[in-house]
Amino acid sequence: MHQKHYIEKLLKTYNMTDLKPVATPGDPDISLSQAMAPQNEEERQFMASVPYRSAVGSLLYAALHTRPDIAFAVNQLSMFVENPGPAHWEAVKRVFAYLRGTTDLGITLSAPTSTSTPYLKITAYCDAAFANHVDTRRSTSGYIVFINGSPVSWKSKLQSVVALSSTEAEYISLAECAKEVLWNDALLKELNILDILDITILEDNMGAIKLSENPTLHQRSKHIDVKYHFIRQHLASGDFNVHYIETSKQLADQLTKNQTPPIFLSQRSHIMN
Repeated sequence: MHQKHYIEKLLKTYNMTDLKPVATPGDPDISLSQAMAPQNEEERQFMASVPYRSAVGSLLYAALHTRPDIAFAVNQLSMFVENPGPAHWEAVKRVFAYLRGTTDLGITLSAPTSTSTPYLKITAYCDAAFANHVDTRRSTSGYIVFINGSPVSWKSKLQSVVALSSTEAEYISLAECAKEVLWNDALLKELNILDILDITILEDNMGAIKLSENPTLHQRSKHIDVKYHFIRQHLASGDFNVHYIETSKQLADQLTKNQTPPIFLSQRSHIMN
């Protein structure tokens, strides 16, 4: 599944067909912020002449359907639609430049590995970037859910609260991912299509994993909103498992931050083709 024709149409609509392709949708050396808003009348007039809101909305449509690789970059851009500056517009152009070189990229939906004993295996990758939002110091959650090796849902989202540690940020992200996994599980069971063989969430923070398994860590977690602790009940009930995965293999990492080309391209190869 891909959106080649849609992306080519966007490139023409926003006059981006002459951009030189780049390796990643976001610059790992630049953190967008409200301080990049227009500083003078000339910049305000310039931004009034560019279709920032429309372009970000168009990119968001692609990110939600077949392009998890641009989800984080577009999520960042959407935070500044009320008062974007020239630097934000340059970031929009970079996403278009990336898309220009990857119009054929998409996701593949695979069939069960065995037709005689069909089953579904749900695997989710979950990650967080601690306090990476410059303006609020909130963390970014990211997850991607695979069914039989095919990506079916993903999200990059700024957390609603300020986490006090990387473990807390990862724990909040883990809870959000768990809700998505449980929703997918319930939907598949309601459709009664195939049996669910295994449900696994892969997390690269041991502190978050221990916090989800051990309710006795009261002093370190008593300030965390009770809504995030529901994950303990589901783990105890065996609804899913949470396992550790090395950060280098954490596919949700690109949904929480801008990566360098080698890391980004390596992880992308396991998600898209």
